[in-house]
Amino acid sequence: MKIAVANLFVFTLLLAGCDKGLAPPPPAPPGKPFIAGKVIFTGTWPPVDSVKHLVLVLIPGDPPYHVDSLIGQVLNGSVLSVLLNYKNSDTSFRFDKLVDSTRYGYLGVAQQFSDSIFRDWRAVGFWHDTRDSALSFTANIGDSVTDAIVQVNFDSLPWPPFIP
Repeated sequence: MKIAVANLFVFTLLLAGCDKGLAPPPPAPPGKPFIAGKVIFTGTWPPVDSVKHLVLVLIPGDPPYHVDSLIGQVLNGSVLSVLLNYKNSDTSFRFDKLVDSTRYGYLGVAQQFSDSIFRDWRAVGFWHDTRDSALSFTANIGDSVTDAIVQVNFDSLPWPPFIP
């Protein structure tokens, strides 16, 4: 009788401890959006004294952009940017601080070629499709780009996306 009571007690504990068996865990919440990739440099580099700054920028909204407005946005952090080194063959990048539900219309490299930080800039490369149209994306939770390639060919510069 003691064995039957003990077995009944163990069986009751087992039944009480099971709710749904071996159900899969709930899906992980989607992560914050990001964009990552590589900047590839080709062509003849300009002289070092004409490359004051070389900056990879990720710009919200659609072109055309005004240069003075872009500089202000870089300084206040709404345009994400990374300084690049002179004469790199290629550079990997990742922008993690994207704003959810924001449309980013331009990912490119800008060169400051003279001393005026508010005036002397030109686009030297951008993320584009096979028709040379700038690629854009909207940063939504769970959406990420991992293979953005920004081509910079100093022998064939693109049309500028901004208005001086």
